[in-house]
Amino acid sequence: MARSCRHEKYIIQRSNKSGVSFQIWIKYKDENGKALYYQKVINAKDYSTSGEALAAAVMDRDNALQKIRLGQNVTKDLTVQMCYDKIPALFPVSLSTIERNDSIFHRGIEKYGLANKSILKLTTAELQACIAHDAKKQTQDQVNRLISVWRKIYRIAQMEGIAVTDKTLVLMPVKSKVVKIPKNVEITHEDFSRFMDALLQYQTQAIHSAHRNRVIWFLLEIMFYTGCRPCEALALNAEDIVIDPEHAYITINKEVGSTSDEHRQIVPAKTPLSIRQIPIPTVAVSVFQQLKEWSSSSPLLADFDNRPMDINYVANYIHLVSLNCGIPFNSYRLRHLFSTDMFNEKVNPRIVQDLMGHTSQAMSLYYARSSDTDRLKAIDDRSLILSNSLLKN
Repeated sequence: MARSCRHEKYIIQRSNKSGVSFQIWIKYKDENGKALYYQKVINAKDYSTSGEALAAAVMDRDNALQKIRLGQNVTKDLTVQMCYDKIPALFPVSLSTIERNDSIFHRGIEKYGLANKSILKLTTAELQACIAHDAKKQTQDQVNRLISVWRKIYRIAQMEGIAVTDKTLVLMPVKSKVVKIPKNVEITHEDFSRFMDALLQYQTQAIHSAHRNRVIWFLLEIMFYTGCRPCEALALNAEDIVIDPEHAYITINKEVGSTSDEHRQIVPAKTPLSIRQIPIPTVAVSVFQQLKEWSSSSPLLADFDNRPMDINYVANYIHLVSLNCGIPFNSYRLRHLFSTDMFNEKVNPRIVQDLMGHTSQAMSLYYARSSDTDRLKAIDDRSLILSNSLLKN
């Protein structure tokens, strides 16, 4: 509900689920006769009482009117770009997320021509057209990320006191025109073994290539036997690996990632469910013992400068080895292989979920894959059942 305050001109009181607010709305003209608007929202929840919030609104209104009488421009407005630039300070995220959002903003907003548009003058039709344009060339996931960036832009504008409605709330659903083809994530045990041999023999002109070969070799061995994420394995310390006569396990409670201003940092685990202990199978104990003997750095799989390995560099390095040896491979294929092996052995889905640190059993099942042989056997088995059924009839 909105109503003008009885004795306060230019101030409108609004009440909704979020509480009471006072909107200052002053229309005036500049020296050229152009209509301008001064807008600001004072939220009662930011003050001890609604009366204090109203008093603050009255003071702000009076200051604005005084400046208008003196011929000063008091229009409070922000462009889309100005709102976006304030996001990192008000919504702290990792440097990787900032870089990803920058790419989305440049692709979907700046190149579309809306970066310098006033947030107050941006219409719902313009926003809808922007999203629809992105959907012509981007996957649904990328389109949804663009909408998320727009939501933050509107939230920033509102936090800055601009009386603007989040127009993403009234968008018509936009479906991407791009069909996302699932990547091949299969790897056989035999091909993985061949890749690991090729990795140790891989040579580059970099003087530290031998060290990186060994680091990545240990990384992939850990993933193969435990199913953990690459960023988790790269963060392991010596204390995280326990090997004694009764049991052996690794503790996952952190990962390699980025802070708000720097890459290659040890950061908290992805989710609470990512914090877990994973048993080390007997056949892999020697691998972990070798790692603890080979490395004295912290984390164990550090780069040559004793800092954590950059996860993107590792992915690119593995890709180059893959191209060199002709075996299609990336580290996440080992997560899929781990899940597939578990489900093929009829392991309880809850156990698979706990081992992989997933938030749901459905995600663990999604990681599992069937091979051509599995699918052929399923079809043949069904054909046999159908044949027997027809014979009986």
